Order: sequence, then structure tokens, then C-alpha cells
Amino acid sequence: MPKVTPRVFIVNEPLFRTGQRVFDLRPAQAFGELVHVFPAGQPPSDPSYAEGVLDEALADFGPDDYLLPVGNVALIAATAAVAAVRAGGALNVLVWDGERRVYSPVRYVLWEDEPSRGGTAAIPEPENV
Repeated sequence: MPKVTPRVFIVNEPLFRTGQRVFDLRPAQAFGELVHVFPAGQPPSDPSYAEGVLDEALADFGPDDYLLPVGNVALIAATAAVAAVRAGGALNVLVWDGERRVYSPVRYVLWEDEPSRGGTAAIPEPENV
């Protein structure tokens, strides 16, 4: 089976009113191909539309892929939830280190085998990838 190249899923890249990018996301390419979940700019306001976009964009999100949480907070939360389910309970997140000017990967193992169905289990400590 051929090795799958990891991808970096950008949630909702913010843009200035002029249409220029707010952040330089190119350093994230060190972790894989950049893929936009939602188009850059104004986030969608219709949750039904957003759910459809998430379903399509994350259809083959896997345990080796990364999430780049930028943009609208509600979309980041929804994207992380769907991505974690698609990846079997683990989620690789890229966190910007402003001092070193690089992204650092953090792996969250939220559950193993099946998502928890209730209860008040604590969120586990992140693992450095």
C-alpha cells in the first residue's frame, strides 16, 4: 500500500477587507499539502451549508492529516469535531510558535475505538507529534 502524503486542512483563512491574506500560512506546507476546508474570507452563516462543506471537505480526513485552526471560532470547533471522528479519535493540530516563527504539531488522542457517549471524562494531555 503506497504511503499517503499528509495534508494540512486550513479551516477558514481570514482575509483583510482588501482581500489580502492576514497570515502567511506557507510554513504549514512543511507538514503536507495545504487544503482549504472553507473558502478564505467571510465564513458561511448557514449551519446547514457549513455541515455540507465539512462532510465533503473532510470525507477522507485521516489520522496522519493536520488541522490548522484559523478563522471563525464556530467553524474551527465544528471542523475539529468532524476531523477527530474521521481520524478515529485522534487529531493532529498545528500551533503557531511566534517566537520561533514555525508551526509545532500537537496530537490529541481524544478517544480510542469509539467516541465517548456522555460522561465527564477529562480531556487528555496533548502529545507532541
